[in-house]
Amino acid sequence: ATLTQPPFISNSIVTVLPPATAAPAPEATPHVHQVADGETLLGIALQYGLGVDQLIAANSDVNPRFLSVGQSLTIPLANGSGDPIFIANPTPAAITLGPITCLTSATAQKPCIGLLHNTTGTAISNVSVQYQSQDLEPAVAYPELDVIFPNQQVPYVFSVPTLASNVQVTLASAVSAGSANDRFIQLPADTVSITALESTGLVVSSSLQNPVDTVATQVRVAVVAVDAGDQPIGYQLLELPEIAPSSTVPLSAVLTVDPATVERVLISALAVRQES
Repeated sequence: ATLTQPPFISNSIVTVLPPATAAPAPEATPHVHQVADGETLLGIALQYGLGVDQLIAANSDVNPRFLSVGQSLTIPLANGSGDPIFIANPTPAAITLGPITCLTSATAQKPCIGLLHNTTGTAISNVSVQYQSQDLEPAVAYPELDVIFPNQQVPYVFSVPTLASNVQVTLASAVSAGSANDRFIQLPADTVSITALESTGLVVSSSLQNPVDTVATQVRVAVVAVDAGDQPIGYQLLELPEIAPSSTVPLSAVLTVDPATVERVLISALAVRQES
């Protein structure tokens, strides 16, 4: 299990911006970019004068969180000149950016936690959030789960320099997952029980159900504590090997957060169907 332990909540000001748009352009001629060591989706997009959402839209089968060296990406270019163009950004699906919290830290970086809420009636994938501040170059964060099912709230986490202020975030991309139900499984959680650990944290207990008749593998579980203002104030990401068909397994997580500030706990889980 991977445990993130945010210490205390700061008073950082975070601004949520509407999705950016770009002017329409002529029909593009594809170009292929081979991913080099150390390259990121944002860096490649900037290299060709594109937005991250444009690059993701042209590579809908690519998981933006896991680029590999030598992987081929389609880059939309202008006609024979080969110059990159700004194509019209696809309108991101109706993913809501909820409140976000930046936490204080004893290190040079402080973590920030935000929530993405899928208010559509379909599963959404290829979600990315661009963040920046006055002293920070634009960068991209991705949700902890690769697919967000209808009505799910999933956290995304990123780090900024401790001295960064007025961090701004905007939804960069979000598209329909299409046949996500053929590959991914949404795992519902049973009733959540919370036990306080004095003033230092709390234990979250629940159970996960595999509702289908195939093995659920690569299970990822996001556990998020929110306060009365729906601000995320702590989270833990759990990874489980697999869950047998049509079965239930216990779930336990420890969040380092003041129990007195916690209004509720959100649990979102996603798994991959085992191939037969």
